[in-house]
Amino acid sequence: MKKTIFALFALCLCQGPNLWAQKHDYIWLGGGYSKNFRLDFSQFPPRLSRPQLGYYFQRNNISMSDANGVLDFYSNGCSIRNRLDQTMENGHNFNYDTIYKEYCEKAGVYPLRRGLLALPNAKGYYFFYLSVTRFSNQCSVQDFLVADIDMRQNGGLGKVLWKDSFLLKDVCLQDASATRHANGRDWWILLGSNNAPLYYRFLYQPDIGIQGPWIQRIENPVFDAYYYNGWSLFSPDGTQYASLMNRKGIALYGFDRCTGLLSNMRFTPSTDGSPNTPSLAFSADGRYLYQSWQQGETVVQYDTWANPMDQSRTVVSVPIKGLYQDMNMGPDGKIYIWCGSFGADSCASVIHFPNRKGGACHLVERAQPMPERVSAFNLYYPNYRLGPIDGSPCDTLGVDNHPEALWRHDLEDSTQPLRVTFTDLSYHAPSAWYWDFGDGGSSRDTSPVHAYAQAGTYRVCLVVQNPYASDTLCKTIAVGLSPTLAPPEVWSSEVWLAPNPADAFTALHIENPPLGGEVGLELSNVLGRVCMEGCVSGQTTRFETAHLPPGLYFARAVCKGKTLFVKPLVIQR
Repeated sequence: MKKTIFALFALCLCQGPNLWAQKHDYIWLGGGYSKNFRLDFSQFPPRLSRPQLGYYFQRNNISMSDANGVLDFYSNGCSIRNRLDQTMENGHNFNYDTIYKEYCEKAGVYPLRRGLLALPNAKGYYFFYLSVTRFSNQCSVQDFLVADIDMRQNGGLGKVLWKDSFLLKDVCLQDASATRHANGRDWWILLGSNNAPLYYRFLYQPDIGIQGPWIQRIENPVFDAYYYNGWSLFSPDGTQYASLMNRKGIALYGFDRCTGLLSNMRFTPSTDGSPNTPSLAFSADGRYLYQSWQQGETVVQYDTWANPMDQSRTVVSVPIKGLYQDMNMGPDGKIYIWCGSFGADSCASVIHFPNRKGGACHLVERAQPMPERVSAFNLYYPNYRLGPIDGSPCDTLGVDNHPEALWRHDLEDSTQPLRVTFTDLSYHAPSAWYWDFGDGGSSRDTSPVHAYAQAGTYRVCLVVQNPYASDTLCKTIAVGLSPTLAPPEVWSSEVWLAPNPADAFTALHIENPPLGGEVGLELSNVLGRVCMEGCVSGQTTRFETAHLPPGLYFARAVCKGKTLFVKPLVIQR
């Protein structure tokens, strides 16, 4: 009966077009010359690899993907490289002046933090960037510039059509942040002054260009003569704007996506006293605000619904070796916190459930290993998947929110392997949810917890809807399997199976194959029976799976009697 209800629910709604996949933030690049890393969010959890880019992302970095999550370009503020790791045509010598010569030519990196922002248009991107004119005792004097990138050029590898076009010149600035206009197409860009109580505002219209600057004079208690840019960002829904300087505190404003104006400033003074490691991140629902605190030694959570907000401050971390430094919200809804530099551990800590209060947010220290000790991780992405405010006075373009289904699952308690937490990550304003857990159970909660009766593989589906459309996403998950059948992974950052789930075939990819020995592969089912054997040859080896029944398997590679890795593989048809 429940299956019938599920089918009717899915069919009774008009399916809207996939207008805004907008996976521009799905690939993160970072690191130093010989220590680059790549996090790929095309699957959850993200796949970590170590490409040899020979590129330095110390303080100022961005990596942009197309709407489908395929890498387009990356930059550290000195140059722009395409997906083939080549300098894009006309993508060199940004901000070519004395500062460029001192830092880019000598050190290979630009001396700013979070100074890069890219916003998409029909042909590619507008690329916004800050440059340093000079350092002074009062502030870091900067320019705010823009370049035009056409990704249709050079067979999809892109070309910088023009660059170094001034939007602001010789002013003291905090970093730039962006959020969607309420019409669902345009973008607001906001920069705070770093020596006066005012904000600069621009409107970017992808099919027209840039308007502004307009200046809003409003209390700005966090501007600081210190040259560090600080950290600012909008909440995922664009209704709040936060600006941080550790020596001053946090200014939290309301934001009007129609007018682009700030209002209702609330100030949380700092007790930190240090200009180092300023970092903020909102929870996906915008209620909670996280800060690296006490010079990066801890992470605290604020409840933005509390008044005054500082009385809600709760420590959600434990001390670690190194720092809690730069925070980034991933497409999987988790907050990744780089462990810091200065000889710290090679890792990122992860807040798994940022929408929860206090310790229930489940911050896990060193949850995401990194391949080596690499430099800080200063990516900035606005919410590319934010749609219009349907029915608002400025909803004038006929762009409706057609929901896109997206979800992940987690095992929170290893002592309860059949109890699975599902987290809704859907976007474009869904207003109703329906989960089918694949065992006859269902839920209409946004992010339910479901207890399975027995271990196995299950086909889980989520349907989301609003008055305009519906969308469905189904995935096969493995539940409650014995650790003896799924031993810990080795080389997890450098080995993967794709496609996974597989149908007629899959391919094993080994980024750095072992030398000096033959590698054998065994594919076993959940009962431990070997269903297929073969040999691994080179970096990529294809295996036929059409003869195997659907279900969960484990690929085990062995060299000289030693298990190199074990990887799960789902076969479905």
